[in-house]
Amino acid sequence: GEQKKWQYNTLEVPRGAEYELILADGTHVWLNADTRLRYPTCFNTDERRVYLEGEAYFQVAHDRQKAFVVVTDDIEVKVYGTEFNINTRVADYVQTTLVRGAVSIKTERSAEKMLKPGQLAQFDRLTGETEIKNVDVSNYIGWKSGVYIFEDKSIEQIMDELSLWYDIEVFFRNNISRNRHFSGSLPRYREIDDMLKVIEKTSHVRFEVKGKTI
Repeated sequence: GEQKKWQYNTLEVPRGAEYELILADGTHVWLNADTRLRYPTCFNTDERRVYLEGEAYFQVAHDRQKAFVVVTDDIEVKVYGTEFNINTRVADYVQTTLVRGAVSIKTERSAEKMLKPGQLAQFDRLTGETEIKNVDVSNYIGWKSGVYIFEDKSIEQIMDELSLWYDIEVFFRNNISRNRHFSGSLPRYREIDDMLKVIEKTSHVRFEVKGKTI
């Protein structure tokens, strides 16, 4: 049966913030900046269904009788007692990273595909294809424990992420700096200046900060 509309709450996490919440079934959800989660006040049907836009990490309470389903604009992730991260904020992809347990990915075009722990399912919004690959999951879930880890990411991708955390606007003087790649890990400093200094020390990129603009 369909859950009644009035039973849903929407939690909206703005840029520059994050939020932790426990759903009625005991499922633990960490929401990253710029994220929206629609969830029922109680799960009363044969399925536990929530709707996500943005990025969240789920630690799902085990319930054999009721599957837990996360719905995004592009995919449905069905959970079989587990921990995983979903990110819909990357421009062309939806990324689902499985830490432990099992999940399956279903899209309009393809049947259910199972993921193993340590795998990433990347749904390509342009082609509609889903690619599954083995990854180092810490690169995808560091944000939850206050560390930002990136492997061969361009300064542009890194600044996209920082703009959400710190709620800032980023402009590039030229395209050379935009495309420089960078690997490393940064703690989520309180001040963005500290973060930028670390990047400057290890690259040829220079930052100028004026208020909320970089």
